[in-house]
Amino acid sequence: INKEFGIMKQEYAITITAREQAELLPVDPPEKLDDSSVFGPTIYTLMSPGTELAYFYQSDQVSVPGYAAVFKIEKVGGKVEGIVPGDVGFSMGTHRSFQQVNAAEVVKIPDGLAPEIAVLARLMGVTMSTLTTTVARPGDPVLVTGLGPVGHLGALIFQHCGYEVTGVDPDQQRCQWLI
Repeated sequence: INKEFGIMKQEYAITITAREQAELLPVDPPEKLDDSSVFGPTIYTLMSPGTELAYFYQSDQVSVPGYAAVFKIEKVGGKVEGIVPGDVGFSMGTHRSFQQVNAAEVVKIPDGLAPEIAVLARLMGVTMSTLTTTVARPGDPVLVTGLGPVGHLGALIFQHCGYEVTGVDPDQQRCQWLI
């Protein structure tokens, strides 16, 4: 039993235990919450099919991976402002049944935005960084190679912003998803 949080249930995390091996293992929730952190149960996490699967196939390190998480905030540290219990937050959290992160690394999810959609913000952020750093301008041709989740979102974002987008992928079905 965790005295501060009053948690009596077992918490779990997806844990890479060896190369090409992952397990759902019990983890202990934090003993206490520091003044600048927030804590709450995970609603959704998002796996990166590129980053995390590459790590899964290549690493011998034991780790709890994570790419993005949406969680319901139950506890806030004493110095946290602008976030209250009951808020739903997004962070680059891990695949575990709870999140505890620094409040500065949490974005509140607006009312009406479904958490299963909000968690995709991480993938969109990857492609948005390309949009903000490219020398190409709307109307210019853009080639997107690889139409997995990040590439597909990138192609759609570039299309929406007025670029002439061509997408290529060895999987012909992925190519048909483009508008």
